[in-house]
Amino acid sequence: MSAAKLFASSLIAAALWAGGAAAQSAPPAPAEAQPPGESTSPGMTHPQAIDDQDLRRFAAATAKIRIIDREYTKKKDGKSDAERAALSKDEDKENLAAVEGAGLTVPLYNAISKQIQDDPVLAKKAYEYIYAAPVK
Repeated sequence: MSAAKLFASSLIAAALWAGGAAAQSAPPAPAEAQPPGESTSPGMTHPQAIDDQDLRRFAAATAKIRIIDREYTKKKDGKSDAERAALSKDEDKENLAAVEGAGLTVPLYNAISKQIQDDPVLAKKAYEYIYAAPVK
């Protein structure tokens, strides 16, 4: 899986966390007609249950990705398209390092992100962990 796909996933996660209370009170998305444990994306599985340790790892990675995003948003301000593209590649590398540094694989990180979007209770728990996670 490319770093660009990881970054896109992190943007989805960041949008979820930026929504905060709105995301917590939103009704659950309609369930897709897909058996548990299967995914529409090759190489990704949609776990039936996320264990607490992986959710905490996801939270640590997401907290770090949020910081990286803020840093690179400032760096990209006023830059040319070529400079922004180069900075985006660097940002993707740092996002990948954040995920792997938290002890997750990119497919697992993305699967957790997907499950959080589908499960408001899990989203609330992840949100609490993200804002409590120490960022290293």
